[in-house]
Amino acid sequence: ALAAAKKRLIYNEFFLFSLSLALQGKKKREGNAVICSKQNISPLLSQLPYELTAAQKRCVSEIAADMKKDVPMRRMLIGDVGSGKTIVAASAMLIAVMSGRQAALMAPTEILAAQHYGDLSELLGKLGVRCALLVGSMTAAQKKKVHNAAATGEIDVLIGTQALISDGVEFASPGLVVADEQ
Repeated sequence: ALAAAKKRLIYNEFFLFSLSLALQGKKKREGNAVICSKQNISPLLSQLPYELTAAQKRCVSEIAADMKKDVPMRRMLIGDVGSGKTIVAASAMLIAVMSGRQAALMAPTEILAAQHYGDLSELLGKLGVRCALLVGSMTAAQKKKVHNAAATGEIDVLIGTQALISDGVEFASPGLVVADEQ
């Protein structure tokens, strides 16, 4: 009974979230999104020790198609732990960066933000993408350095916690935000 109740609560939460997205989608959305037309992610994919699954390829393709439009994209990518959501997000962030924009990835905990930073800075860094970490436990001087780098465009991908939406955080050329929620 507990498992069934938990499943129902999760379903209700996703249903309400999807419903709110659908209702927002009904409103006229103006074309004010950044168009990201440079979409060759093969250098990223060639680094991987595996090939993307059909579902991952489909998700990357759909996201890339949305990023070519001037309409804001709102997507929810759902999958089990280890299903490849991070590589799909990395592909989208690379598309934004290749198109001259910055990307941000917000994680729910400092541990997960640090993990994402370690993985993505290694993977994307090989492609010349400059990544940085911003979390609440950093010193004021460290935060200020990251804030300045993001504001001047010295950082391509900023990874962190809710610190990303704190006062003082500005982007020179924002293009994509990924929210990783558990």
